[in-house]
Amino acid sequence: MFFVILIHNTCSPSEISKGSNKKDVNPREGTESKKLNIHLDEYTNYFISPLITEDYIMFLVTNNAKKVEIVGDFTSWKREKMLYEEKLKIWYYVWTKSLSKGDYRYKLVIDDVFVCDPLNQLTKPDGKGGFYSVLKLDNDFEVLVNNPKKVSNNYYEFVYKDLKASKVILVGSFNNWNPYQYEMERNKGGIWKITIYLPKGIYYYYFIVDDEITSDPLNYNTAHDKFGNTINFFEVN
Repeated sequence: MFFVILIHNTCSPSEISKGSNKKDVNPREGTESKKLNIHLDEYTNYFISPLITEDYIMFLVTNNAKKVEIVGDFTSWKREKMLYEEKLKIWYYVWTKSLSKGDYRYKLVIDDVFVCDPLNQLTKPDGKGGFYSVLKLDNDFEVLVNNPKKVSNNYYEFVYKDLKASKVILVGSFNNWNPYQYEMERNKGGIWKITIYLPKGIYYYYFIVDDEITSDPLNYNTAHDKFGNTINFFEVN
């Protein structure tokens, strides 16, 4: 929880201490879980697959197999290896790419045997007497990448995702921390966006989300201002 502190002066290097751009992770988890800071033990009380979150889609398998893979429409029917969490004794696969809304067929390949996902009750006939499991997306699944994104010469787009927010404002050293100038526009799926012009330089910023100072979850480059708020920074070359 952040408290609202409106800063009217531009931050200087002496007022800002850079923080680590690394997240705490479970060393026993696989590559995908480290990158997204996924804590698999949060899901062991209710085994449902697939799990659809704002940032990723995760498939789980509870099986003592030697090898588990997943294949489907979203992998172009190319086998993708699932990772094994030895402590929790579960296999998992994390999908982190955007998908349009719709139904996506898939199957698990457990020790080279094609089977339906036992944790997913949604199925479709495969035309061969068997069934596909179905990943059903009622809305577009949009994965946001690094922030901000360069869209043209010296123009950068900032995005923030929050379905519940009623107002999001971009504030930074580029506008002398003015909390009124850059109100962001809400788009479908709770995606807030704004594009601004930025000359070369190093910039510090944060969002004000419904009157609360909020750092950017899509930018791991963090610092702290003189009030102790976590903020972000980036460089325009």
